[in-house]
Amino acid sequence: MEHSGAQAAVVGLSGGLDSTLAILITSVAMRLMDRPASDMIAVTMPCFGTTERTRDNAVELAERLGPPSGASTSARRFDSTSRTLASPWTTTM
Repeated sequence: MEHSGAQAAVVGLSGGLDSTLAILITSVAMRLMDRPASDMIAVTMPCFGTTERTRDNAVELAERLGPPSGASTSARRFDSTSRTLASPWTTTM
């Protein structure tokens, strides 16, 4: 982040293990760089395997790792379903 001059780290969360580890590692990296939690932005990006429970868990984790209470939340919901984001790779069976 320092080399590129990035102002924030953006992490996409599906609710799965990989994205959970990604936000945990990003949180540690922010602390190591003495950057505030508000410089970390988590975006939920549920996919076909994401359940409401796992998406809610991802949002809660992002909120717990994000800015302190009273600040704006670090979790922003983004639904990447075929209804909201048309994709040439999306098919109906």
